[in-house]
Amino acid sequence: SSILGQWKAFEEMKAAGLSKSLSVSNFSPEQLDVILNDKESPTKPCVNQLPLNLAYHPGGARETVKWNSARGVLVQAWAPLGASTGGLSGKIKKSCAAIGAKYGKSSS
Repeated sequence: SSILGQWKAFEEMKAAGLSKSLSVSNFSPEQLDVILNDKESPTKPCVNQLPLNLAYHPGGARETVKWNSARGVLVQAWAPLGASTGGLSGKIKKSCAAIGAKYGKSSS
């Protein structure tokens, strides 16, 4: 599969000292299985970055996190405070600004 071919190239980069660890982004359980079930791959992904936040947590997100965890793959949310436009992120920005103001800090 193309996933496995790309993963092998990443493993070669790691073996050459160009990377300390390998991770993936937006991989489904089926896609991760391709790597995890390959007996010739010495490296499994350390992290699977997924689009999880207060405004976006697709159905089955909890099960996906558990599935990754059970296989030793840490789930990391990208944009954990939400996307930069619309939805709940506006409320989150206001909350962060209020907390920052309380402590004399920016909301960044």
